[in-house]
Amino acid sequence: MSDKLATHREQPVVSVVIPVWNVAPWLDQCLESVERQTIGTAAIELIAVDDGSTDGSGEMVDAFAASRPWVTVIHQANSGGPGAPRNAGLDRARGRYVFFLDADDYLGVEALERLVAMAERNTSDIVLGRMVGIEGRVRGRSALFADNHDRVPVEVVFRSGNVLKLFRRSLIEQAGLRFQPGVAGGEDGDFMARAYLRAGTISIVGDYACYFARRRPGSQTSRADRKDDLVEYFARLEANRIEPVVASRRAGVRRDMLLSKPLGKLAGKFWHAWPHRDPDERRRVFD
Repeated sequence: MSDKLATHREQPVVSVVIPVWNVAPWLDQCLESVERQTIGTAAIELIAVDDGSTDGSGEMVDAFAASRPWVTVIHQANSGGPGAPRNAGLDRARGRYVFFLDADDYLGVEALERLVAMAERNTSDIVLGRMVGIEGRVRGRSALFADNHDRVPVEVVFRSGNVLKLFRRSLIEQAGLRFQPGVAGGEDGDFMARAYLRAGTISIVGDYACYFARRRPGSQTSRADRKDDLVEYFARLEANRIEPVVASRRAGVRRDMLLSKPLGKLAGKFWHAWPHRDPDERRRVFD
């Protein structure tokens, strides 16, 4: 692993962690969207983690960082998923807040300023921003994101399992939150389940398009035909999303609301694709 270290006289307000792997066509737009943030680069620490790119993405982030002391670049061998590079970014982060940004997406110009302002006003541990799908990415329209909400119950947002949000870094560190490395899907939901359950105040910035999420060939959002190892998948689902809820919440309607998503994901594996799986595998899953 090698890195170029950014130097700051003071603690940055927000550390933006970007895992980078073969995203050259979209990377400039992503990095520039961070630089153009109205909160100002003096408040930002950008940590780009090149996860063994082979398309020149690593050289692109190096060139971007060369004249920008608020940017840190880390290079590491490919890990097979976004978890390890996000962990590397978290290990280096110094900001009061952390924001995870995917390298093929980009931010609305006022996003960080609005998200941080919401967190400061309400002492929020997690702030969700309104997301917009682009280039074929479909985002469901929710009334919850039609306006701002200073405080929302965890049951209301628990189904939002991506990590493309603002987090108070002390929450992440006190809860010991990290991503499971080498997982090519589902690591966001595992992280978010534990983050939500440990969070105090959760807020929403819904009156502004904070995050623009792209669908691209080869991304997790476009792999509809991916087949998981179901035994491993169910074990992760139980350990990371079901057991933490059961252990931290009393039985009742509110706990049932939290469990509805992971149990729904479990049940969904027995739907359309189930009859097409190998009979021996189906037996192994049931056992």
